[in-house]
Amino acid sequence: MFDCIISDLMMPKIDGLELLKRIKMQDSLVFFLMITGFPNIDSAVNAIKEGAYDYVTKPFHMEDIRIKVERLIDAKKAKKALKKMTGIFWALIISIPVWLILGIILGIIWK
Repeated sequence: MFDCIISDLMMPKIDGLELLKRIKMQDSLVFFLMITGFPNIDSAVNAIKEGAYDYVTKPFHMEDIRIKVERLIDAKKAKKALKKMTGIFWALIISIPVWLILGIILGIIWK
C-alpha cells in the first residue's frame, strides 16, 4: 500500500472523510493528510478522530506539504525501527534464561 495519502475533503463522488474511513479499513498504518478549502472545526475534529494525521487548509504552500510528508515518512520509519528493536529486545530477554539453563546442563555433564 502507500505510506501517505493526500486527499481533499470535498470531492465529486466521495468526500474525504469517507475515503479516509475506507483507506483506514484497508491499512490502519497509512498516514492520511486531509486538505480543504472549506475549513471548520467539525470537519477538522472528525478528520482527526477518523485517523487523519493532519488537516491542512487552502491556500497552502507546497513547502509546508513537503515538510509534513517528510515528517510522516520519518514517523513511519521511527515506528518500524521501534517495532524491530522491541522484537530484538524480547528475543534477548527470552533467550538469556535458555542460555543459562544450557550452561548449567553443560557444566553438569562435563564434570
